[in-house]
Amino acid sequence: MTVTKIGIITYHAAYNFGSVLQAYALQEKIGQLGYDCKIINYRMDEQKRYYSNFRYKFGKKRLLEDVTFLPIIKKKLKRASIFEDFFDSFFVKTEQFSNPDDFVKISSEFDVCISGSDQIWNKHSCELNWNEWRFMKPYLLSEFTGMKISYGSSIGNMDTSEISMLIDDLKSFTAVSMREPSSSKVMSSLLNKNIPWVVDPTFLLCKDEWIKKLQLCKCQEKPYVLYYSLAGYKENLRRIRKLDKYAKHNNFQLKVITPYVYIPTTSHRISHHIECGPVEFMNLIYNAKIIITDSYHGTILSVNLEKNFYSICGQNASDFRKTDILEKIGLRDRVIKNINEISREHQDEIDYKVISSQLDIFRKNSVDYISGYLDCV
Repeated sequence: MTVTKIGIITYHAAYNFGSVLQAYALQEKIGQLGYDCKIINYRMDEQKRYYSNFRYKFGKKRLLEDVTFLPIIKKKLKRASIFEDFFDSFFVKTEQFSNPDDFVKISSEFDVCISGSDQIWNKHSCELNWNEWRFMKPYLLSEFTGMKISYGSSIGNMDTSEISMLIDDLKSFTAVSMREPSSSKVMSSLLNKNIPWVVDPTFLLCKDEWIKKLQLCKCQEKPYVLYYSLAGYKENLRRIRKLDKYAKHNNFQLKVITPYVYIPTTSHRISHHIECGPVEFMNLIYNAKIIITDSYHGTILSVNLEKNFYSICGQNASDFRKTDILEKIGLRDRVIKNINEISREHQDEIDYKVISSQLDIFRKNSVDYISGYLDCV
């Protein structure tokens, strides 16, 4: 019996924890379902430039933030190497290409292509914001002749006029699903049919699977706060000072991951994890006493590993991605607008019994969505 060949196209090769881990989780889950699955290795030149050491094409502010890494540039280079090693070790990939016109040839080996997850349909994402629209075409599976499925694709904060530019391509999909509940409503209206919401691919693997697959282990060390932020210099400087006081009051260490800016400190409680790759990142979440993050994937990975956390949601237009899912699973009370809302006293642990039961239902529904269509091939 011939095994159905599946191709996944997503943001798999960003030096970004969430992008990499969601791609791995989707490939792993589809493999568990019994299919031959590969990542379509589309790596745009603009994506490579965005995650380079000095982003000179992306504005003065970003370049100045990159300059803060000069004293520790070797560590940042090491980080890039760790990510590339992860790509080679954990992904089964096609040959690499950067020209969107090559997608037709590369995708021809597959019976089914799955587009998603992540913000692959968001023109304002880091990967596509400075690119022409045609670079999104592979993510829309344009000219692919087999079955087209989207899994948890995200349109981010695009407006209706921008989203309308995707509609003709999406009409040729056998199935479309969205990662954010609010986006599923928008797309249902535009496509005139029910577009389901599915969980982010990182939720497709449960806590125990992540522990086993990445060989996460409990570490015997002093309790620590993990602070993971995608913010800029000034905001991170203010937050880290505040969190250092919080850590001191509770006799915690403070472990800091700020991929886009380096903020030196003299506090003995603070350690910066510049060289952190995807596996170490998951280990840091797994062992943390509490996680403070403004990241979407930092938030949901904390939930999946059943950790105590706070998700910072201020005025950013993309914050709905976090509030949507936290509302859905009953953790809206873990949203804070700024760091000052964290009490000096260590907070009670989240009771994950009900939360995990609800997640299991969402996880099963999402796996059923995938398998239901793949079984029809």
